[in-house]
Amino acid sequence: MNDATAIGARAPVSASSPAGTPLPLSNLVLRNSRVQSLHQGFQDTDQIVDVAATFRWLDRADGHPLIQDVKRRMFDLCPVREGDSVLDVGCGVGHEALRLAQRVGPRGRIVGIDRNPPMIAEA
Repeated sequence: MNDATAIGARAPVSASSPAGTPLPLSNLVLRNSRVQSLHQGFQDTDQIVDVAATFRWLDRADGHPLIQDVKRRMFDLCPVREGDSVLDVGCGVGHEALRLAQRVGPRGRIVGIDRNPPMIAEA
């Protein structure tokens, strides 16, 4: 099953460069391949060669303004309040779990899960 099958029947999506010109399909496929490769790298625990370097990269990525903006928007769409219980699926090294714990306070509960043992150990 490919991505198109998994998504279901959708109209083709058109992408363009920052200049507004259409991107060739090969660019989109390559970009999608890189994203899938990055994601798969975090899922396959045997692929992490330098765990410390991976954690440093995740720490830097977590502090990036674009990532922080996406996370703020996420909380706007899915507010977490004091006393809430939250399951953080794919919690990685726990950056968001720590922030969530501050939001839910002592009456709330945060549970983080990840299939990558080194990430859980770091969290």
